[in-house]
Amino acid sequence: MFKPSLVHLETAVWISRLGSYAAAAAQLNTTQPTVSSRIKELEERLGIQVFEKTGRRMVLTVKGRTLVDRCAPLLDRMEGVLRSVTDTRDMHGTLRLGCGEIFAMTKLAGIMKRAREAFPNVNWEIDVDLTINLKSKLQRAALDMAIMVSTDDDVSQAASLSRLNLAWMADMAFAKENDLGHGREDLARVPVWTLSRPSLQYGLTAACLPDPRQSHKLNTCNHVKSLIEVVASGAGIAMLPDTLIEGDSKYGSLMRIFPDLDPVPIEFYMAKRSDTHDSLVFEAFDFISLNTCD
Repeated sequence: MFKPSLVHLETAVWISRLGSYAAAAAQLNTTQPTVSSRIKELEERLGIQVFEKTGRRMVLTVKGRTLVDRCAPLLDRMEGVLRSVTDTRDMHGTLRLGCGEIFAMTKLAGIMKRAREAFPNVNWEIDVDLTINLKSKLQRAALDMAIMVSTDDDVSQAASLSRLNLAWMADMAFAKENDLGHGREDLARVPVWTLSRPSLQYGLTAACLPDPRQSHKLNTCNHVKSLIEVVASGAGIAMLPDTLIEGDSKYGSLMRIFPDLDPVPIEFYMAKRSDTHDSLVFEAFDFISLNTCD
């Protein structure tokens, strides 16, 4: 006689969480027909209908909800036990990580180097985008985790990661030619550049203007590296990461101006999907949170 296994129950739980056989199949690293077969076997053995289709989503029946509500905590506890004794070097899978461009330029390479050593059999899909878009992708389950600029928004499943200082900068020759160094009044005399809306940098830059109502005069660029190169070429000034003028930076012509106008540091935090129960995501989330420093 067929007896439901943990595989059948796990499959039902993941369908309920993700809303479709296809999504559950991807999560469980199997095929959609296999998922369908498991649910059919489960329903035949228990003599109940576990799911019904509503629009494009598979939703639990009343009895199916009772089954999943009772099984899900047990499966989660078992997953936790397995995680506690599993070596991350034995984990396999693909992780989708999103981050902003400033973070990607300043810190991502170091994180990926350490992560490759800890998770040698894991593949990574990196998505560089604005925080507002990363949040949306997390909500749509298009990402597993995201590193974003901290805001006042209440984001669950998040951990503070690191900070980055911004500083007003200009090309040395440009600064000398325009006699920069007097402070806020200089912002009305020279071209001011910033990242495009709705970036945090845009808001910080606009707040420094002598008259914030003149923010429509800001020059904008939606690409951090291009923005840096525009300023380094002598086309204006901008608020940029202070790491650009440290050590052997290739942007050696940049200099710091207006230190009294430097904003508070940008804080990055890491968030994961609130509905995820994937052990690989949990392990990678904890690893990156603990191994990222300022």
